[in-house]
Order: sequence, then C-alpha cells, then structure tokens
Amino acid sequence: MPSWIAQSSSFTAAVNNQYVVSGAGITVTLPASATNGDYVNLTDGVDWSVNPITIARNGNTIAGIADDFLVDAANIEVRLVYESGDWKITTSIGVAGYSGSVGYTGSTGVGY
Repeated sequence: MPSWIAQSSSFTAAVNNQYVVSGAGITVTLPASATNGDYVNLTDGVDWSVNPITIARNGNTIAGIADDFLVDAANIEVRLVYESGDWKITTSIGVAGYSGSVGYTGSTGVGY
C-alpha cells in the first residue's frame, strides 16, 4: 500500500491512495474514472465528529445511493472500493479499536 498523504483542505482523491484528512469543512471528491477494484482510504486526522467531512460521489453511487456521504464519527478509517459504478464502503474503528487503550485487549478492555 502507498504511504498516507496528509490533506487539510478539500481535494479530489486519486485511485489507490490513502489520506489522513484533517480540517474543518473538507470535501473529498471521489475519482470520476475508476475501474473495478480501485480504492480510496480515508482516516480521521482531527475528529470527524466535530469536523465532519463530505465524500462527494462525483457521478457514481456510494453504497448504492446517488448522494454524497457525510462522515461524522471520530477515530475511524473509511475504505471505499469501486465496483461497477458504485463505491462500496467499509469502516474500521481507530484508537478505541481492538487493541486501543479501551479496546478488547487494551488496559481497560474485557480481554486484558
């Protein structure tokens, strides 16, 4: 995978790249031209619950919906994978995840 690219203002993502997105009012525009299997990874660099980002669909659907996607949850990574005109979404939890300080194996987690 490529290195993470820091972004602090609105931008158009390139396929097969990953971005740390920090800033207020940012719009991430998805690539207009993608082929099956192309991806864009975005991770929270500021606290998206306070500074939400908008993922602009740029003519394709996102999760089968013809609308832009607002991300307003903190400490997550969003992975978008293109397939047949649609960007599929998966997310993962960040610092409070499986091995974070409050995650399953963290110092306060149930698996500690």
